[in-house]
Amino acid sequence: MVNTDALKVETGVLEAELKIYKLPALDLNIQQPVEDAAKRIFKECSQHLQVNFQRFSTDQNEKSLMQIRVGMRRTRVAFRIFQDIVPIETRKKFNKEFKYFGRCFGPARDLDELLFRMFGEPCANPELEIAYLELKSLTEQKRAQEYSSLCAELEEGRFASLLEAFDEWVSGDWSAGRDLNAEKLVKAEIGPFAMDVIERDQKKLLKKAASLDGRSVNELHKVRKYVKRCRYQLRFFSSLFEKNKTLQGLSILGSLQNSLGAINDESIGLALMTKFCGEVQAAHLPNCLSLIAAESLKASMGTKAHLNDVENLMRKYKEFTLAEADFGGL
Repeated sequence: MVNTDALKVETGVLEAELKIYKLPALDLNIQQPVEDAAKRIFKECSQHLQVNFQRFSTDQNEKSLMQIRVGMRRTRVAFRIFQDIVPIETRKKFNKEFKYFGRCFGPARDLDELLFRMFGEPCANPELEIAYLELKSLTEQKRAQEYSSLCAELEEGRFASLLEAFDEWVSGDWSAGRDLNAEKLVKAEIGPFAMDVIERDQKKLLKKAASLDGRSVNELHKVRKYVKRCRYQLRFFSSLFEKNKTLQGLSILGSLQNSLGAINDESIGLALMTKFCGEVQAAHLPNCLSLIAAESLKASMGTKAHLNDVENLMRKYKEFTLAEADFGGL
């Protein structure tokens, strides 16, 4: 497991002051060999997962849970980036496990989001306050049950073993079974490699989002996965390029991810509230439905704004480019 005491010394920040531990900035340089850069990226991914797992195991903090989910997705993106130098058996083994735990963590995240989005502020209509409090209480109960199940899953040791195996692989020898193409690639410079990766997946995202008219919420959620992939790639390689350039790209992709996420979260949140109506007191059902109708109207206006934002942001991302002149220090 990662040494959190060493982490405190390295960062110069006390544990009590660390509210969220995110992936730190990665100091890569354009002449660095691809294998060295890959090992650095995977090592930071491993440390990020282990720190947040320890924190969640200690206090079941939802921010740590969110960081674990982000870390697993980001690690899978890293496996995709470096698929030509990582054996397929290794990628399949870890990706299968990360996908499994991603599904385990999903329901807890949805309930956290519902509590934040729809029950984060006092009820605006006093006549609906009893219904509001009953639905909020049900959501909190469901969340507690989900966290209890999740903690039981984690206490079985499978996730801890996964992180230990992953860290052991990251620190090990990657040379076994490489073909000639892989041997050549690991020695190549990371700068041109990174630019090719970013450009390739930018084209895939723009093709996926070429026409958003008529897309379902589920289809937009799939587009969001491509957005996250592009954002994580640019995040990994940000130190290779001029700061203003990467900040521009990260800002566009971050806003896209947020707008698409808000659309999906509104859909899931309203569906959960409607489902919970089956458990409220029958006498409170009319007001519960009125509350959901009011939330639906508010969500409708917000969703329209987010859909417009997505179209505008996609146009901006289409204009975003990276070239050799954008490498830092050139």
